[in-house]
Amino acid sequence: MTLRFWAAPIVVATTLLVFGELRYPALHSDAVAHALPGMQYARTGKLESPTWHDTYLFSKQGDAQFNYHGYLYPVLLGRLGCTNVPKLLFVFGVGNALSVLLFAYVVWRLVKQKGAPTVASGHAILTGLSCMVLASWLLLTQGRPEPLAVLIALFATGLSFSTEQPRLIGAILGIGAALIVVTSPVSAATFTVCSAIALFLRLDWPAIRTSAGWFLVALLACIALATQTLFPGDPFDLVRGLRAHSALRTGGHSLRMLPPIWLFAPEIPGALLVMVIGAGVGVVTIGTAAIGGARRAAAFGALAIAAGLLYWSALAFSPRSYNAIIIVLASLATICVAGHTLNRAVRFACVGVLLIGSMGFANQVRECVSYVRDGVKFEKLTSEVDRLSSQLQPGERIGLFEYSKITWTGFNNFSDALTFYELGQAVRAGRPPVESPGRIAAIRFKFIIVEEPFSDPTAGVYRLRSDLGGHEGVRDYNVYVYELRDP
Repeated sequence: MTLRFWAAPIVVATTLLVFGELRYPALHSDAVAHALPGMQYARTGKLESPTWHDTYLFSKQGDAQFNYHGYLYPVLLGRLGCTNVPKLLFVFGVGNALSVLLFAYVVWRLVKQKGAPTVASGHAILTGLSCMVLASWLLLTQGRPEPLAVLIALFATGLSFSTEQPRLIGAILGIGAALIVVTSPVSAATFTVCSAIALFLRLDWPAIRTSAGWFLVALLACIALATQTLFPGDPFDLVRGLRAHSALRTGGHSLRMLPPIWLFAPEIPGALLVMVIGAGVGVVTIGTAAIGGARRAAAFGALAIAAGLLYWSALAFSPRSYNAIIIVLASLATICVAGHTLNRAVRFACVGVLLIGSMGFANQVRECVSYVRDGVKFEKLTSEVDRLSSQLQPGERIGLFEYSKITWTGFNNFSDALTFYELGQAVRAGRPPVESPGRIAAIRFKFIIVEEPFSDPTAGVYRLRSDLGGHEGVRDYNVYVYELRDP
């Protein structure tokens, strides 16, 4: 049964490693704000975000200092030497694979914690499907700090089940929560609430009080120590930036986009169903657990708080799917551990929603094949650009290439990461882009490749929109090549 349980997680983890090697998926627009500062830190030792349009709103000095979000993610990328996009994407692949394996390990430990002599085939099926659902979320949020928060949460949770001492449990979870705070504050809030539910089910009241005290001490001490040693700037600027960013991003609650985003998104199909079924299994688990009434009420209260956090941070801020990832993680773990032990109808419901959710991973595999194929086409195009560039006179347009049906993901390998970063560097160095219609698709050495969607030929070159991630579904492009003149 051990081999049957671990087969699917190993296959999913291996697939994610292959994705990292193939540089898939390419960085989306949010990576401009979170991953590229890590590349800047690796190159210069400065934690700056010169290419993110909101950076200058949050800095007191009006510079490009990264101070509007948790800093651990870009600092860690910089410490790992991610000086270019291929290194970034490979590190992401390794991190995603580790998260899937850690998730399977946590489920294994939780099943054993309940006294099961062996892991049943039902647990193996649910865990295998859940690994695919989790992989879909990790790929969807790749380039943002939330996958690192998932990795930390899983590591801390797994480590906490290696001991029965309340002090160590609280300290381990407190350190994990602190590291998530300096990675993604919203994820830290949801992790804390989910950890509280687990403690109410696992420990008695005296042990809970002891564990909570050590949790709080470890949380505050670790946040202070990490900020003092890892954040390469003024901590007070960080606090001001976080407050300004929070004030800018909060507001606008609306459930208008709830059904299409949370039920039918191809990357995470049935996401809301997974969370609803997970919450339902959690309610049954809490209701049938052999615990006192006060602990049961506290667990239900924490579950209600988790639902409120989910609404406030994700569901009402469509499509803020990344803020829901810890809730999804807890839902998947609950389904894997407890779903198999309930009646047949619940087991079928769990398998059904996980099958729907796993279609997102199948879609990612299909998109990866398309991405690699289109990447080959795009490399042929850029090779032709390089060949013709030797014939280019200053300011001269050297050719018009009509290359139809190159998908947006094929361009993403350049556009989302390299373009924003290199464009920012060019502008800071006094080399503005040429004034020409079209949105920028790539910068290659001294040359700028400008793409013009046929549906919007008048778009200005300076309209670098924050959603430059291909969500518009445009497929056809005219490609021009220009020289960037020296200052």
